[in-house]
Parts: sequence; C-alpha cells; structure tokens
Amino acid sequence: MSDSFPAHTDIGAGLSALKRVPYFPEHAVQKLAQYQTIIGIGTKPIVSFFGYKDVNCQLLSEEQTVINLNPGSQDLQQILSRLADHAGVALIKDMDAASPERPAKTDLPQGKLTGGTICQVLSAMVPKNSVVVEEAITSGTAYSTIASTAMPHSLLTLTGGSLGQGMPCAVGAAFACPDRTVISFNGDSAAMYTLQSLWMQVRDNLNNANICGSSVSMFLCVPGTAYVLKGEAMISVFGSQGKSQIQPGGGGSEMRSHGIAVRQRGTGDGASEGSRPAKAGYCEGTG
Repeated sequence: MSDSFPAHTDIGAGLSALKRVPYFPEHAVQKLAQYQTIIGIGTKPIVSFFGYKDVNCQLLSEEQTVINLNPGSQDLQQILSRLADHAGVALIKDMDAASPERPAKTDLPQGKLTGGTICQVLSAMVPKNSVVVEEAITSGTAYSTIASTAMPHSLLTLTGGSLGQGMPCAVGAAFACPDRTVISFNGDSAAMYTLQSLWMQVRDNLNNANICGSSVSMFLCVPGTAYVLKGEAMISVFGSQGKSQIQPGGGGSEMRSHGIAVRQRGTGDGASEGSRPAKAGYCEGTG
C-alpha cells in the first residue's frame, strides 16, 4: 500500500499493484484498521490529506504498531532489496524487466464517457514506458487500479493540496524525457490554474497529450487538436446526500485561447487500442 498521492510510481503488467491509502479519513481508517502492524518505508506519519472539523486526522489507533524502516538517510532501494531477499521473492527494479508484451486485449467501453470509462480507455491505450501525470481529482480516482494491467509506465500524482500541478509537471517531464510520451490527465478546475502549459507544449513541440475532465463534459486534447467528449459527469456535493448528476455541456474555449483546434465528439465509440498520441505542433485554425 502507498500514500494517497505517491509522487512517482511505475505501474502496469508485471509490476507491483500498490493500493493507495484512501483519500477520505473515514475510508482510510476503515481500510487500515485491518492491520495490526504497519511497516513504513520512505513514508511520513499516516495522517489524513486534509484536516476536517470534528474528525481525527490520525488514521491509526493507539493499539496499532508502526515500524519505520527508513531512519536517517538509508537507501530505500536497498531496504526493499533486503526485504525481497528475506521473503524469497524477485524484485523488479525497472520497467524493462516487466511484462514486455501488451496484456491481453480488452473490450474498450462504448457509449457515453465518464471518468471511469476514460480511465479504462487510457489504460488500454497507454504506450509502454510513457508517463502519465494524474491530477484528474474525482475523474481519475480509479486510474491507478485499472492501469495495474496496462503496459508498464510511470505515474506521477500531485504532491500537495494546491491545484494546478498536473500540466506544468507534464511539461517538465516532457523536457526531461523527450523520448517518452507524457500524458497529462487533469480535472478542469486544476487545469484552469496553469493552462499556459498548453501553449508551451505547442511552442516547444513537446511529446505531450492531455485529457481533461470537465464538471459538465470531458474534453481530450492531443496538442494541436482537442476533442470535447460529452459524457455523464458525476460530482460529489458536500452537505447533500449521494451525488448530483450534472448535465453534459460544451467546452474547449480554453484550448482555442492557446492556439489549439477543437473538435467535438459525443462518445468513446471508435477508440483504437494501441493508438499513440501525436506530438505537439502549431495548428492553423482555432475551431
């Protein structure tokens, strides 16, 4: 199990499928209560991501035992290697040693698009050794679980509570690893903080693709072109019972403002497994 938002993990077929500590405190307490002993490797004290009124931010009880195996500046890779040797299991150190072939083909979801189905499509189409930067908030909660059977790739998640990290992080990853496809999976509120990243992706011809979940629709942006995927968007409403369904709407004006053409698409029908996103490039039109 990992932190709620691990900064960097390699996931996919042939790699360890780490479950995350649930985001909301009540869910995290329930999940962690089944363990009497917690062994921490490279992690900080296990507390809730945010503080809530009348809710204890400590996720472990006094009856549970916590053992930290990383005091000081010990090499975490060395700790994991020793644990693997003691347990008699093989330690996969990089994606090259993971599954070399794409997992068995799965049927892609058809019909209206939701956050869950977008995660399924992305998992089925993500290239090996690519990088996915996930700041999709509610739309991307299922991705790390679904992608455990995808082609091996790196997953980066937000490292703090401030929105807007996803797109700039994807730009940085594309500069650092120009030979790897970098896919930014964002929520619309988070993306609004740093939309200028799109302009930089186009200007510098970066190997980026972007998926953005909107509260009223989904729009998929491959640099140079954006697709507005009108689907069923679900959002949690605090203070009310259950969830409120938001009717599908339009989107994409943000893309046009950064010189990216926008085309609309109503469903996920016709997605092709194994397709690769195009590199960024200037486009002549804006609609």
